[in-house]
Amino acid sequence: MNFATLKVAISALAANKLRTSLTLLGMIIGVASVTALMSIGRGVERQITTELQAAGTNVLFIFSGRPGGSDSDDPIVPLTYEDALALEELKWDGTVIEIAAEGSSRSMAVVAQGRDSQASIRGVTASYISVNNYELAYGQPLTETDLNSRALVAVLGSNVAADLFPIDDPIDQNIRAENLRLRVIGVLEEQGSGAFGQSADDMVLIPITTAHARLSRFVTARGGQPINTISVELPDEREETIDVGAAGIRQILRERHEIPEEEDDDFIIMSPKDLIEAVSAALGVFTLFLGAIAGISLLVGGIGIMNIMLVSVTERTREIGIRKAVGAKRRDILIQFLVESVVVSVLGGLLGILLGALISFGIAQIPLGDDGEGLQTAVTLDIVLLAVSVAASVGIFFGIYPANRAARLDPIQALRYE
Repeated sequence: MNFATLKVAISALAANKLRTSLTLLGMIIGVASVTALMSIGRGVERQITTELQAAGTNVLFIFSGRPGGSDSDDPIVPLTYEDALALEELKWDGTVIEIAAEGSSRSMAVVAQGRDSQASIRGVTASYISVNNYELAYGQPLTETDLNSRALVAVLGSNVAADLFPIDDPIDQNIRAENLRLRVIGVLEEQGSGAFGQSADDMVLIPITTAHARLSRFVTARGGQPINTISVELPDEREETIDVGAAGIRQILRERHEIPEEEDDDFIIMSPKDLIEAVSAALGVFTLFLGAIAGISLLVGGIGIMNIMLVSVTERTREIGIRKAVGAKRRDILIQFLVESVVVSVLGGLLGILLGALISFGIAQIPLGDDGEGLQTAVTLDIVLLAVSVAASVGIFFGIYPANRAARLDPIQALRYE
């Protein structure tokens, strides 16, 4: 293709401005949809990955369940508070620094001074705040004494504190949650939205022993107090440190759960790297799914290009005959109409990327939560390159048939066409 061919293509398209504009519109909408939806998926992936990394790259998370690929039908033994206490022995030789456990959480209304706030009441251990890298705005954290005495005390998330005590100092004030009357001993710094939509700003942290005694007295078959998660802080984030820590945890839990050597674990140990990889893989599939849905509109835009090019071939039959009569080859005619098709698709793609970026920016400005933050979006270079290449491919694919049809016209028959 040379400059003269491109100039002729642009002139032909400019001769039918309305028709070209409508064809462009189909491509613009298609590419804008792909760009906007994929940027949303990519933004969510980045947000969750950042939040997981903020939780600490030297922390192992332990959940009940079986590792992927396990085919065991044996019942899974829930993790218990006693399991977390048993792991404390790993602190003796410095294998781990700290261990935190989180019991079951319940969403309920918390009331104080005639005001109320919907909060997640969570039973946690004394080290929960430090292991999760939370900071106290003021007051004090939960202590081992609070756990041992099943104290009726609470640390509030920033949103809960602001709702219940917009003016007063919440420290040493009383709050009520169902049958619990709790004394506030601390308030967390604002954390913002958390991974998977969970935010510490909407939590009320109470001793795990208090939660078990007052909110849920369920015990396992062996008499243990069930919990959701155990978080283990390691000395550093080196791979060998993580491997040693995971091996020590696995040995203790397998012994406690009486798992035979040939059977799989009934718990899952995950590092932040494992979580990030799992989340990235899942969100990557989600992003591609969004792109595939938006790609339907690109298909419609491509059909529009084919349709308009077929009309153009019909209208310019005599022109094609004249060009062939003066020496134009089939290849010249083919390239000419292919260029016109690609120009429409690429121009529509570029405008579509711009529109998609504007849509993404607008979506990011819409506040979704109480913190006023919007959904993160990210128009990355790979999304732009993908959109441009797809647009060009659509132009070539849907332009080949009309261009080939034009190139195969018999010059004598074309000259006679009225």
